[in-house]
Amino acid sequence: MSETDGMRGRRKGLWTVLVAVVALLAALVGTVVWRTARTRALEVRRRATHRVMRELATGWELYFVDTGTYCPEGMTAPVLAWGNLTTADLARMLRGPYVKDDVFASVDGWGRELELGVQCTPGCAPSAASPEPCAYFIRSSGRDGTWEQDRYARRFTSTSDYDADIVFSNGQFVQVSDPGEAP
Repeated sequence: MSETDGMRGRRKGLWTVLVAVVALLAALVGTVVWRTARTRALEVRRRATHRVMRELATGWELYFVDTGTYCPEGMTAPVLAWGNLTTADLARMLRGPYVKDDVFASVDGWGRELELGVQCTPGCAPSAASPEPCAYFIRSSGRDGTWEQDRYARRFTSTSDYDADIVFSNGQFVQVSDPGEAP
């Protein structure tokens, strides 16, 4: 074996190692880019959900100022029940003077219907101290599409918990997976 053949063999081995290192680095960079893009996409969906909830809540608050109730005309709901108000009912209440038609949305960032709940009786007031409390609730099941619970205490979860329910009530988030949204 000549000296040139030995050099070629070493170069060939060096090139193999170099190609393997480059492939490994490309895989690592690809993984980081993919995870970042995935996280950004989830964040966009969560922010869209927050925006829709705020828009509906603003319209609902304006409706309350004009009518003195969170319920549609003729409805009484002495106890909160999830789903006792449909998004179609809310659309009829709010479209026009409270929420523009082109802005009204009833789905969260994941494309699922928001769930609504309302509690109101004649003469109620939106205060916990009131003997007849009024309240409205808007909730999204988050990325996983499953409800965690029916009753919520004020809770803020980590920013990476995209499966957590997002709940908005009476002008503020009750449960949200973004501490930056905390009141």
